[in-house]
Amino acid sequence: MIDNQRVPLDWLVVAFSRTLDLVHPEMQEHQLRVAYISTCIARQMGFGRDDLLDLFLAASLHDIGMIRAGGGALDVSAGNVEEASWHPEIGYELLRNDPLLAGAAAIIRHHHVAWENGRGSESKGTPVPLIGETGQPMVSGGTET
Repeated sequence: MIDNQRVPLDWLVVAFSRTLDLVHPEMQEHQLRVAYISTCIARQMGFGRDDLLDLFLAASLHDIGMIRAGGGALDVSAGNVEEASWHPEIGYELLRNDPLLAGAAAIIRHHHVAWENGRGSESKGTPVPLIGETGQPMVSGGTET
């Protein structure tokens, strides 16, 4: 018997993201590509380790709200995901109470808000955080923490 085995959270989330791909094959590896690209950009911007993890988790699960509770994905093709603008809020609601995913949930909630030269810093009267729940990036002076 194996006791006290731990699975890193990011490994678990990647496995779950790949499972979501099976439910919605038109979005195959979309979430993981977004996770890779956004994390690379945030690292170059100097974001700290905790914010990078929240961003990676959020990007890896950002379309989780597209999955129906009864199983299967909602009938939205990759070309018209924008028509399903409600799915970020559903993703937020699914994850917000989990202490390990609450920071990711806050990012997921606003992932379809367009920046529009700063007009996207607020959505429906609520400030859109730059990253995580605090709304403040943990800048490490350009070096990894």
